Amino acid sequence: MSETRESPLVRARRELEAFEAAVFQFGQRTRAFLDAFPADLPEPLAVLPNFASGYGSRSILHLALAEPDQVAAWAERLGVPVTRSCDDADGMAFVRAEGVLDGTRLFLGCMTAPTEEEQRRARLRDVTEGSGR
Repeated sequence: MSETRESPLVRARRELEAFEAAVFQFGQRTRAFLDAFPADLPEPLAVLPNFASGYGSRSILHLALAEPDQVAAWAERLGVPVTRSCDDADGMAFVRAEGVLDGTRLFLGCMTAPTEEEQRRARLRDVTEGSGR
């Protein structure tokens, strides 16, 4: 029995339909999230939908928040930890959390001034890396 192979054009159309369906579903989830935005949580400065290939499995809403306390409030609701990192390049600290609310993947973040300890560690790294160790 000979096996029939799917033509590349047929496969491309099938993949395009799956992609379109995933984009539509992500749009629907984003709309539902915005319509039911939790009134007791801080409103973000921006909501940035990010649809990723893989048929929506890696799609995420990025909520840009103003203050670390706002990230912490969202993280508490999501039951996830807050992380903080300091970027030597721009001298800022980034506070972030990731989680899921009502089936929508969220990335929460804000930029803030580094603490004195973060500044001290950055200076120490600069000295250590500059000395060739």
